[in-house]
Amino acid sequence: MNNPPLISLFPVSRRAAGRRLLGAWLLLSLSCGAGETGAPESPVPPPALGPSFARQEFFLHPGDTISLIQTAGDSPVPPDGWDLVSSRPEWFQVNPQGEVRLTEAALEGIRSGTLVSGEAAEVRARMGGVLAEGEGESCLVILRKDPRRTLDGEGRLRDPGDYDALVNKSRRLPSSYIPPDLVLVETPTCLEMEEVRKMRREASAALTELFRAAAGEGFTLVARSGYRAYRTQEALYNNYVFTQGQEYADRYSARPGTSEHQTGLVMDITSPEMNYQLEESFGETPAGMWVAANAHRFGFIIRYPRGKEGITGYAYEPWHLRYVKPALAGRLHSLGLTLEEFFNLP
Repeated sequence: MNNPPLISLFPVSRRAAGRRLLGAWLLLSLSCGAGETGAPESPVPPPALGPSFARQEFFLHPGDTISLIQTAGDSPVPPDGWDLVSSRPEWFQVNPQGEVRLTEAALEGIRSGTLVSGEAAEVRARMGGVLAEGEGESCLVILRKDPRRTLDGEGRLRDPGDYDALVNKSRRLPSSYIPPDLVLVETPTCLEMEEVRKMRREASAALTELFRAAAGEGFTLVARSGYRAYRTQEALYNNYVFTQGQEYADRYSARPGTSEHQTGLVMDITSPEMNYQLEESFGETPAGMWVAANAHRFGFIIRYPRGKEGITGYAYEPWHLRYVKPALAGRLHSLGLTLEEFFNLP
């Protein structure tokens, strides 16, 4: 990921704004600058501008500490009279030296599943109780787990129950993993097999809200396939290999242990106009387009979007909804990123 250019809190084009913040100081300096003869002395130069953030965006892994400020020689960090303020101090703690770390409350939230990657805080400089304002005068600190530190030595997820767990062809779930909070979904379904009508409790509740909102707009959605145990996925994948060949199976199905369905956070959805089948054309229907535009509001993403096959490793699946909670879903939707791109994986 390329870093954006260095941005000062008060760029040259905004020095007028910086001087307004310090207007009282300047007036005092000028009024006290006259000598005994009454002739004004040369204007006292304004104090140093505020601290310069090293980047516009920073990513913070739980337990790490990152520095926001670019140092310049022996200059104080930040310059004298300035301090830094976090918009979410209950989660993101910034010290006078411009270092940010997660609070104990945030770390506990991560452990309990209430806080996931994608949560963020804005950090601004402040002088005399006045916050710097304007574009380029703040930075964003985004919680993002380092995916390389979430695997064990054999490529398996250490915490498969995380809502932001990244599962793909090279990042496997333990074969023994079964989500502890699976429930039957409360939405319309079209398959009789009980197992696939399950999701994790929070994801199921979010799916209910998504379907209810769609119905309010005149769209009928139907849940088709949710949770699949390791053995179920193994049988499904082997059947694809037997009937369609290895290449087809690897493009349209997941090897056991690499399927997101095993997380309990996925539901494949369809509609009556699709005859309850899973087809790419669902994405072109009014219902499918509404889902693509609104799923993030309920914490879901289209996990395998069009044009990202080379990144995700799977063909376009407009029906495959993955629950990641609203904070991360909203960020991915607004930036047009896949989970792989957000976590900066090749």
